Amino acid sequence: MAKNKDLREILEMKVQEWRSLLKKQDFSGLEKMYTTDAKIMGPGQRTIMGHKEIVKLLEGGSREEEYPSEYTVEDTFGKYGDQYVTSLGCFSMPKGGSGKDIMVWKYVDGDYLIQADAWNKDQ
Repeated sequence: MAKNKDLREILEMKVQEWRSLLKKQDFSGLEKMYTTDAKIMGPGQRTIMGHKEIVKLLEGGSREEEYPSEYTVEDTFGKYGDQYVTSLGCFSMPKGGSGKDIMVWKYVDGDYLIQADAWNKDQ
């Protein structure tokens, strides 16, 4: 990653990469986007821990309509190169509905990986 890029732009690109890998059902690529001890917390679900368990969850629900069709990073906290940074985003779903999420990113070997992800759907 180029150090002169804005953190928000970098994290937006990372989310778009995640969406692209999911759409292609490239689960080995998705696994590499998470830290080994990552956690995700979705509405009404138990906390999923570890990148391998997260990928199992993604494999189990890999229908395109179940994942965001649009995603925008609305705000970030931290600066490029910080060990941990946070992004706040909003998403919309292919068959309607929208929501918000918060992601914690960990800087590992020159790249940001997803450490934690929590989201809610709008009512």
